[in-house]
Parts: sequence; C-alpha cells; structure tokens
Amino acid sequence: ENEYPNPFDQRDEDEDEEEEEEEALPPSNVAYRYRKVDLPRVPEESKSRNISMIVRTEVDAYVPQPEGQEPVYAKIRALNEIPSTQQQKQPWRSSLESQKGAVLATEVHNNAFKLGRWVASALLAGTNVFKLGYVTRARMNDPFHHSLLSVQT
Repeated sequence: ENEYPNPFDQRDEDEDEEEEEEEALPPSNVAYRYRKVDLPRVPEESKSRNISMIVRTEVDAYVPQPEGQEPVYAKIRALNEIPSTQQQKQPWRSSLESQKGAVLATEVHNNAFKLGRWVASALLAGTNVFKLGYVTRARMNDPFHHSLLSVQT
C-alpha cells in the first residue's frame, strides 16, 4: 500500500457490490499510447518492403497547454546515486550544483544501456519532454527513504 493514495482511484467510494467486483484492479500509474511505427526497408534487398507495426508505449505525464494547442506528453525517469566507498568520488549533493554536466556524463558512461532504453522508449511514445531526476538516499544506511536532489529536462 502506498502512503499517499492515488487520487484517481475511485474504488473507495460507495458503489454497488457488483461494480466493485468488476473493477477490482486499481488504475494504472502510466498512460498507454498506441502508435504506428514504420520501419524502412533494407536498401540492399530489392524485394524487401517497409514494415509497419503498432506499438503500445507508456507516457508518464501530461504537460498542460493553452486550449487549442497540441498535447505535450512527458517521460519521467530517475537515476539513483550508488553509495560510494571510494574517497575520490564526490557525492551528488556536492557536485550537482556546480558540475551537473559532469555528473550526467558519468551516468551516461556508467548506464549507457539504461539511458538508451529510456530515450528509445520516449521517442517511440512521441513524448516532447524527458525529465531526468537525480535521487540519493536520505541516509546512506537507509535503503527505503530517498531525496530528490535535482531534475533536468
């Protein structure tokens, strides 16, 4: 159970018992967006054709826009700081304000596959905004409580 309830979860309201049984699942924390993706043919193969497929993608947030404008969707992800035992590494708390680019470059180097997967997912979903949060433990010995240090868009 979450400490903070989902504001869109209406299962707690008084409803008929039959309706409660039908809607036993809580609402999803993400929105799904179905998109058609066209993969171009291989140029060397003359008989190959373009491939079209429908993909289900996840969108984490909607950024409100003035009426009449296209909706803006966002993908939101977080990087966790790994507790450092080496003296030469600076913790994120001290280096994020002055060296945000260096921290991002280090994380891209250390987590290239994870970040690549996130970016590919954002591109497939057609999101216009990608937010990356930097999260660290509130206390190094406590794996359950965290602090959000910074957000990069």
